[in-house]
Amino acid sequence: MRRLLIGGVMTALLIVCLATGALWIRSYFRVDVAHDTDMWQEGANWYWRDRIVRSERGGVDLSLRGCLLTNLRWANKSPHKPGHRSITAHMPGELGPGRRFPGFFWFDVDRRSRFHVDPRTGPWLGPIAMPEFIYQDDVKVYVAYWPIVLLSGLPPAVWFMRRRRAKRRIACGHCVRCGYDLRETPDRCPECGQLAGERGSRPLRLGSGRGGGIN
Repeated sequence: MRRLLIGGVMTALLIVCLATGALWIRSYFRVDVAHDTDMWQEGANWYWRDRIVRSERGGVDLSLRGCLLTNLRWANKSPHKPGHRSITAHMPGELGPGRRFPGFFWFDVDRRSRFHVDPRTGPWLGPIAMPEFIYQDDVKVYVAYWPIVLLSGLPPAVWFMRRRRAKRRIACGHCVRCGYDLRETPDRCPECGQLAGERGSRPLRLGSGRGGGIN
């Protein structure tokens, strides 16, 4: 049961490694953007929320933007209406210069109250005062792909190498734990004390395997 559980975990990690590696390579040739927009009423005001996931240039960043509005004038100008959900792919540079983040992990939280909108963040708004904004919250998280590939791929690689080494030792009549030649003492390893029936080993059949044995 324990061996099956470990095998299942290693298989899941290997799938994560391969999928993340594929996204890592794709991020240098395509910019994938998933966008989701919601809006609901909070008392006399309205709360607008945007969720954007963007895969680009070796990493993925998640942006959560929430705005508390006194009216719907700004919301009516937005190209993304409440309930908007989309997944799009773009060529590099199609959405402007690629974004760069320091290191392999980056996190930032920002709140602004009754601000002027920067035209670079929304050209459809323009550099005008937005009195209907009470506040805006921005949460941004960036994670590079390569640490995920490394952390999810290393355990399955080590597990596979250990299993391969154990099978090779069994086939040669050696101890699974330390590699000592057990053809003369098949029941117990005189070097480390490993029993043939203990976990991680199996009874050896004399005369079998590539290493030969005693008949």
